[in-house]
Amino acid sequence: MIETQRELAPVPRDPEEWAYTPVVVEVYKSETGVILHRFLHRLTFPDCIAALDAALAGLIPKLTPEQLPELRAVMRANNGPA
Repeated sequence: MIETQRELAPVPRDPEEWAYTPVVVEVYKSETGVILHRFLHRLTFPDCIAALDAALAGLIPKLTPEQLPELRAVMRANNGPA
């Protein structure tokens, strides 16, 4: 039998704690991926930058210091090949 469920961390009872999970950087990564895809197909450069700024502004208040290296990696990847 194939195991289809993973063990998940319990959901915090306090909604204020929800924002401070490792998931926030993954959400940001997903959002920026969608933004960059749209830029390649239909967004103007200024609209792309504005959307990336808005995504980052929504993420920053939710970050913990431990998540900064992961955020830097995502931002570097979004800038294309070095």
